[in-house]
Amino acid sequence: MDEAQLIDQEQDALVLLHTDGVDLPALCLFTGLSHAESRLRSVGGLSRLAKNVTTNMGRMADPECAESTAMMLDKLGVEGPDAERQEAVETVV
Repeated sequence: MDEAQLIDQEQDALVLLHTDGVDLPALCLFTGLSHAESRLRSVGGLSRLAKNVTTNMGRMADPECAESTAMMLDKLGVEGPDAERQEAVETVV
């Protein structure tokens, strides 16, 4: 689940998966901002997270950020001159 800090929207489904399962072994992976961990820990009905379960990936390297931003602009169908798109990417980086 990406953006796990928004767990309020998925909380009931998450508890249902945890308590009823899907008849298959499963491992949940959550990604999100630094406060996602405290949000997950606050959901009633879930087993508590182990203390060493969280990994802070840190910020993206500049080339990764540029590539990610350019891909997002493409996916959203943002139009404009190449120079303006490049300026937007550089601003984000």
